[in-house]
Parts: sequence; structure tokens; C-alpha cells
Amino acid sequence: MGPVAILLHLLAATCFMLYRPKDNTIETKRSNDDTYYHRLFAMLIFFLPGIGILGTITTFISAGVILRRQGLAESYEEGFKMEKEMLFLNESTANIIQDELSIEPIVDILNGNDVALKRGSISLLRKIKDKRAVELIKKCLADESSEVRFYAHTALTRIEADYAEQIKDAQARYTEEKTPYAARALARIYRRYASSGLPEDSILVQYMKDARDLYEKALDADPTDSRLMLTLGNLCAEMKDYMASEKYFRMAVDIAGCQIEAGLGICRALYETGRIEELAHFTQRLRQMPHAQSLSPEKQAVYNLWTQDNDNEELQQSEAAPTGGTA
Repeated sequence: MGPVAILLHLLAATCFMLYRPKDNTIETKRSNDDTYYHRLFAMLIFFLPGIGILGTITTFISAGVILRRQGLAESYEEGFKMEKEMLFLNESTANIIQDELSIEPIVDILNGNDVALKRGSISLLRKIKDKRAVELIKKCLADESSEVRFYAHTALTRIEADYAEQIKDAQARYTEEKTPYAARALARIYRRYASSGLPEDSILVQYMKDARDLYEKALDADPTDSRLMLTLGNLCAEMKDYMASEKYFRMAVDIAGCQIEAGLGICRALYETGRIEELAHFTQRLRQMPHAQSLSPEKQAVYNLWTQDNDNEELQQSEAAPTGGTA
């Protein structure tokens, strides 16, 4: 069959090549065009097999260069990237879901039996990366599905790696620059990692102390930075050093007036240290100050509770102080 096919192929090309228009035709231009098209068809028919063979070889070589075998880790990496793209889990999306919709719907999914939804939830929790998210991922380590356990373990490993990389970069920048801005950036990532629920208690305490030292160095460089005073006040409260917390909140009040966050911080510090009478005097002082506003409805509600005129101040102290601790 091979020789016959080759012969027929050559014959087809030759037939078009040998075509000649009649000399006595009236439409001379059209005849010349017909000759051109017939010769073009002849060339295409003759070289088409060669083009097909060359194209096949080129495709095969290109596939060998572009495509490569992947191991389990690389395959999982690709799958994880595709999953992230499908879920559109950028930073702002994670924050919106966390702040507006809360994390409760994810809890319901993780309590269910749908493995695919659990995988997506773990991916979302990995983007949120706060203490509550880490706690939920850790619970997935005991899931009955081996696939869910694998995703949970990988997510925790990735979160830990992300923090390690951020800490390394911030440390390198601070070592190189030694500026207040670099100190604050390093302190911020120390505090964020310590609050993530990943480190053990002993390591957590050390990171919090390091963050506090760095913030204090930054404050020494700019003693009028009221926002930094608020940050230190909250950090000291997290460390349960309420005397230091009160000191920084009062410094913020002296610099920028009684902001809601500073007022709540002082109330909490007074309550936690058992100075109830002083707390009553301070809330009376708050009532006489211009009414402060906050973008946080929760903080605004607690502040309004502390500053409202209420004869039963004892009830105020017992009900509002624990909530005020979230400042």
C-alpha cells in the first residue's frame, strides 16, 4: 500500500501542476489567476506530508521539554494553587469573611461529612491565620478522613512557614536599619505569631516580651506617638501586666485625649487590679468628657455602658469589665 499511496500523492500534485489555461480564452486575467491557484494547490499537496511529519516531531519534542513528571508533593502543590484560585481567597476576602460573616459557618462545615467542603474550609482558615482559625485546623487533625487530616497538617505547616519567613525578613531588616519603623514591624510580627495559637506557652511568652521591648524602643524614639502607647497598653494587658497597661493608656490620654480604646483599657486595668473605688471615680470622669466615638460597635457599646448615668455602678463594674477586656 505504501508505494501506491506515494504514487497517487505525486499524481495528484502533478495534475494540478500541469494545468494550463486555453490560449483563446476571453477572460485572460481570470485564466492567469486559475493557473496560479492550481500551482499553489499542487505545492500544498506535494509538501503537506512533510509538513505533517515535521509538525508531529516538533510537537513531540516540545511536549518533552515543557511537560515533566511530578512527584506527590509537586502534584499537591499544583492542586492547592488551583483550589486557591477557584475559591478566590485573597487577603481582603478572608478579612471580610472573618469580620462580617464570622467563623461559625466554617465550624458547621467542619462538623459535617463533606470532605471537599472541609478541604475548602481548611484553605480559608489558613488564609485567616488567627488563633481561632488555628484551633479549628488543629481539630481537623483528628478527623476521620485521612485526606482532611493531611490537608490540616499541611495547612499548619504552611502557616508556621509563613510566619517563620516573615519573622526572618523583619529581623534582617531591623538588623540592617535599626529604625523605629523596622522595630515596630518586627514587634508586630512577633506579637501576631505569639497570638496565633501556634507556639507553645514558653515560646509565646518570649515572643511577647521581645515585641514589648521593640515597641518600647520605638516609643523612646517618638515619645508623642499615642497610637504606639495604645498598642503597648493592649500588649501589656495581653501579658496580664495591668499596671504597665494602665500606664501606657494614661500616657495616651495625656497626649491625645480620652479615646475609647484608652478609656476601656484603663477601666479594665483598674478592675483587674481590684481598685473598684478608683474605677468609679474614673468612670465619673469619663462622663464629664466629650462623648468619644469608635468604628467598632462592640467597643462603642461597652464604652457607652461605662459612661452612662447609672446609680447601680456595682452592676456596671461586674458586667462590663470582662467585656472591656477585649479592647
